[in-house]
Amino acid sequence: MLPKSSKYFSIMIDILSYLLDTVYSFMFDYLCLNYFYAVYGFIFSLIYS
Repeated sequence: MLPKSSKYFSIMIDILSYLLDTVYSFMFDYLCLNYFYAVYGFIFSLIYS
């Protein structure tokens, strides 16, 4: 019973870590894109104003 539950626990930890990695990478890409768009928009507004 104990090795089965520990195996299930490790599988759950693997799934949770995979989900956290995907969420963090998605959030990081999203924030980087927003940062670059903000910087480019600021530069273009300085140039064209």
